[in-house]
Amino acid sequence: MLAEWDTPEVHLAFDMTYDWDLHHIMNGIVKEEKTAADLTEHLNKNEEEFPANAFRMQFTSNHDENSWNGTEFEDLVMVLKHSLS
Repeated sequence: MLAEWDTPEVHLAFDMTYDWDLHHIMNGIVKEEKTAADLTEHLNKNEEEFPANAFRMQFTSNHDENSWNGTEFEDLVMVLKHSLS
């Protein structure tokens, strides 16, 4: 069963959770606000904090996030404009 939350204790009752932190880290890498070190730190933290049988749902796009902050395509256009200037 999928929980609409992303903390380790939720896995006492649910099989899967969304990995919102990873989503934000990946967006931060694209915007040059985060680095591969942040990604590695997050993955290691996940290994330590979440149960071994936890399914962490990883995603690049979310309809709610798109409504609030723009789509991944809008973000990439901003990055392209910045890198070409």
